[in-house]
Formats: sequence, structure tokens, C-alpha cells
Amino acid sequence: MYVYDYDARHFKEYSPAHISDCFSSRDNEHITWINIDGLRKQDVEAICNRFGVHALLIEDILSVGQRPKMDDVEGILFCLLNMLYFNEATRTVETEQISIAVGKDFVISFQEDGSRDVFDPMRNKYELWMMEAGKENSAKKLASYGAGFRYALSWSPDRKKLCYIDKAGKIKIYDLGANQTHEAGQALRYTHGDLESFSCSWSADSRWLAYQRDLANWHSAIFIYDTKNKNAQQVTSGYYNCSAPAFDPEGKYLFLLTA
Repeated sequence: MYVYDYDARHFKEYSPAHISDCFSSRDNEHITWINIDGLRKQDVEAICNRFGVHALLIEDILSVGQRPKMDDVEGILFCLLNMLYFNEATRTVETEQISIAVGKDFVISFQEDGSRDVFDPMRNKYELWMMEAGKENSAKKLASYGAGFRYALSWSPDRKKLCYIDKAGKIKIYDLGANQTHEAGQALRYTHGDLESFSCSWSADSRWLAYQRDLANWHSAIFIYDTKNKNAQQVTSGYYNCSAPAFDPEGKYLFLLTA
């Protein structure tokens, strides 16, 4: 079970230990999405009664194996769906009943199978936010991204660009002035440890970004990306492994480790 609760200035995501822990969302004037994994009769009845979901809809939620349908009952828009999954082990198609109740300022979803989450690709979207230190109300969303972790955020010296590497090994730069994210490179075989230890270095004028990534020959090389012309150039041969690039304070020299 998880809950998303938000309004124009507030966002909270949490996993309540008990169904009653999310009852307060009914009266807080926020938008709330509550997802229930597994059809436990006591929990379904408790949350539905709290949010005014009609008894006939509760019966539909608890009765699995139904055909898809949609109803509007006493101000609650109700949708019942069958999600299809392909079981690789048995080579068969499995179904799961998904029920969604939409009311004023709330959405409650019920998933028959608590072991898998049909909403996982939609939920796991990451956002980039910026906040002035010590000023909570200054928090501002810069960008919304898809699923997958982001690693090793690095500010440019002028504080107008932000570099990071994502779970797919894409090296990206967010430009605050243009409010755009563009790709600066692509690692080939990076795993979690490589992503966590990813390092880059900005030139003093914030135009050039130096970083290391792996090559097809399984060695690593240093690349320099030009943020003005948006192109990258490999600057070490790849014959030896190179890592840890670092510009000197004036941006005239690039230091690195080689082995």
C-alpha cells in the first residue's frame, strides 16, 4: 500500500503501516492517490467506507474474475479492468483484476495480486528539484524524468548546468536557462557500482565537461563535451584505461589517471 498526497505547494509520498493511517487524507483538501495491493476484505471495506464508495462497488472490487466495466455511482467514477501478464516460466497469459474508484480530490486503486504492481512504470518517474539551502519554501521542480535512478549530480561553476548519469548509462546535462536536458554521452556496460563512482569535471567557464566512460574494447577513455556546440570528443586513445578527469582552475589543462 502506498499513498501520494499533494497540492500546489505540498507533496508527500508514504507507505502507511495500517489502512487507518491514510484516513486523514479524506479531509485535508489535497489530491490523494491511495493504492491497495491485495484484496483484503477488511481493508477494502474500511477505506471505501471512509471515502464514501458505495457498497455495490465494494462488492465488485472484492469479486474477482469479472468482465471489464465502468460505472458512475453516487459521484464515484468506477472502472474495473483486467491486466494481462505473460508468465515466461509457464508460457501462459495470466490476468489480474484492477479496480479504480475516482471521487472528488481522490483516487483509490485496488490490485488483486499484491506481489506485482501494475502501476510501477508510472509511479517510478523521477523529478529534478532545486531548493535554496535553508529555505524550504523555495523548492522548485526543474524537470520530470522517467523510471530509473540518477547518479553523481555535478553543478557547473556558473550554477547554470547540472550533469548526471542515469541508470541506462546516459550522461546528461540539464540546462537551467533553457530548461532542457540533453545527452552528452553514453556508457556501454555500466552497472550500479560504475554509476555510483561516475566522475566528471567542469571547466572554469562552464562550457566544457570532461568525463570518463567505457569503450567497446572494455577499456575506459576520457571525453570532453562542448555544451555550446553540443558535441563530444574522445581525447585519450583507449589503449590504456583512463579515469578521474579534472580541469585545472583556469581550464587550460586536463589532468587524469591512466593505467
